[in-house]
Amino acid sequence: MSEDLIIELMNEYLNRTWSIMQFWASVSFGLIAVSHLAVKHLNVLMAIIISLLYSSFTLFVVSILSLNISVVNGFIQDLQNMLDAGTLVTQGALSVINNDTGVLQMVAIFTAFLGTFFGTLFFLWYSYAKNNKLAAIENDKKITAS
Repeated sequence: MSEDLIIELMNEYLNRTWSIMQFWASVSFGLIAVSHLAVKHLNVLMAIIISLLYSSFTLFVVSILSLNISVVNGFIQDLQNMLDAGTLVTQGALSVINNDTGVLQMVAIFTAFLGTFFGTLFFLWYSYAKNNKLAAIENDKKITAS
């Protein structure tokens, strides 16, 4: 495989990864909006089903992202093999090999992903609990007023 084809395929996988992350983030913020706007219609069964679907979808996204990362790492290894064989010619390919993702960058990505996941589920259940508490207070007021 040629150097330019490897770089092109890497770019394709990285773009796919970015698109998947954007879609997942949109679903997450959509779920937060639904939790806020449709809170009066939210019951425990719906909250459980939504939580399970969102968690399943997140696991699916993680598996796709993991696959994409493995493929990109394989392409980086292919470039390294080309460098070792003396056939690597572009500085761009060399910078891909030498550009190691730092620990701080990985921690930031991991924190943002987990924070979004748990924050979304927390808000869903917080909205449900808050709505039930308000409904219980209103019922108590109706009972004491009677």
